[in-house]
Amino acid sequence: MLFQSLDFLLLFPFITALYFVMPVNWRWGWILLVSYGFYMFWNPWYLLLLIASTLTDFYIALAIARADDQRKKKYLLVVSLALNLGLLVTFKYYNFFAEQFAWLVRWQYPDFNPYLLEVLLPIGISFYTFQTIGYTIDVYRGQQVPVRHLGHFANYVSFFPQLIAGPIERAKDLLPQLHFNYTFDTRRITEGLRLFLWGLFKKIVVADRIALFVSAVFTEPGQHGGGVVLVAGYLFFFQIYYDFTAYQDMAVGTARILGVRLSKNFEPLILLTSSFKKFWRGWHITLTRWIGDYVYRPLGWQEAKIGPLAIGPLFIFFMVGLWHGANWTYIMWGTLHGVFLIAERQLQGVSSAIGRRFGATIRNGIGFILFFNAFTIANIFFCSTSLTQGWEFLRSIFVMPTTSWNPGMYPVEFVLLWIVLLFSFIFEYRRRHLPTVELLHLRSTVLRWLVYLVLGWSIWFLRIPEDLKFIYFEF
Repeated sequence: MLFQSLDFLLLFPFITALYFVMPVNWRWGWILLVSYGFYMFWNPWYLLLLIASTLTDFYIALAIARADDQRKKKYLLVVSLALNLGLLVTFKYYNFFAEQFAWLVRWQYPDFNPYLLEVLLPIGISFYTFQTIGYTIDVYRGQQVPVRHLGHFANYVSFFPQLIAGPIERAKDLLPQLHFNYTFDTRRITEGLRLFLWGLFKKIVVADRIALFVSAVFTEPGQHGGGVVLVAGYLFFFQIYYDFTAYQDMAVGTARILGVRLSKNFEPLILLTSSFKKFWRGWHITLTRWIGDYVYRPLGWQEAKIGPLAIGPLFIFFMVGLWHGANWTYIMWGTLHGVFLIAERQLQGVSSAIGRRFGATIRNGIGFILFFNAFTIANIFFCSTSLTQGWEFLRSIFVMPTTSWNPGMYPVEFVLLWIVLLFSFIFEYRRRHLPTVELLHLRSTVLRWLVYLVLGWSIWFLRIPEDLKFIYFEF
């Protein structure tokens, strides 16, 4: 079920009302039922995978805590990792690896065809799998006391506001909040509704409208001039920012109404930064922290080098790219980020020299231009269906003349795109300097309700006809 769907908008008030009138010790069951129902709207059968992952880590974590032999603890952890990663690899990566293996075999046997699975990718599997793996590793390390209430743990795995697209929550942060002993707090609920409203506007009016332009360009390689491809690359950066943060705002707002605080996953307008290092401190924060804590540092890759170059960033962003999808385009996207981070580290001396000579403003301005264009180059591969197509788009930037600046859009839609982008940009920029709870909280009651009405009117009348799912639903 999509947050922006009419089904959810009609059902959530009923879910919330029943939640607050029922006894506290019943609420965990109600939220679990809602979470499973939320997931089943997409594909009922894949609920079995979610339940299997939940049962696996619940009982293995308890067994790890009871075991008095370190070898047995490690064996149980390996079993948990094998089962969870086995599900993830089977449903998300099997076809990709099978096709790569077949490519090698065809050098000797040209007629070889691998067996491929004809299954849909279970929605949210990358998120809830990482969440359960993190929990079990924390129990193994002695950093987390295992949960003894299966229902509470099931809610940790499947809590519907963050089930589909994160944030990837740590057990120590989310589990203590899932007793649901919260009172009906008008201020807290108002804060949650404001966040949800703003997220809904960003998704339906901004991100989906940008998608009209971006999709028109990246679904037709070789058909658009270099200037349009470059603008589409720039706009895609804004599209993923508004799409990802829209989900975050709606997820955080929904959870806030129920009394739960989710982790921050994106800093406001982090795309205006001047370096990849700063960017990844504020972009998909919970994913990069997860990979750092459970993969990068345990394997000691931060010390690995090729000559004078530390290659830890190359490894971690290869993993980030692979996490995003079983396609060489995602791997290229992630690897480029690692390359850019290594280059940035090697050029720190040059950056410092520019700052001393011309001042911090000039240095940051140059850094932003380099960062934004480098990120756009990586995003062109992210948008492409193959590496060949990605190179074709990059080539077109330099060799193809621009004849039309609004592909697939009427002139009025083209103008509207830039108006809503500017409007939302101003609000997001203001948000950088305000606490989240102050979003849309204007002192003037008249002005505040006027903003609510404008946002509501925009969502209803400026939405595009088709409900586009969140980009992260693909991962």
